[in-house]
Amino acid sequence: MVSTVRTSRKKPKWIGKTLWKEMTAYWDTEEAQERSQIYSNARMSDRNGLGPHIHFSGSKSYHQIRDELVSLLSVYSFATLI
Repeated sequence: MVSTVRTSRKKPKWIGKTLWKEMTAYWDTEEAQERSQIYSNARMSDRNGLGPHIHFSGSKSYHQIRDELVSLLSVYSFATLI
């Protein structure tokens, strides 16, 4: 949400005037723009020809991912024993 208002520069109702002034002042600094570019480059990095990383698993908790991995690994390790 903040990323969207940073690029659009349209102040939403849920951000107060004082905070909005501070946020926009920071976004205009050279430091903030350099950091933004560094992080953007990292997100869009090539990963040895694989392109940028994209999440396809949807919204999942760490516990759900852990349970899925445990299940997958237990099936895999059982299959290698046969």
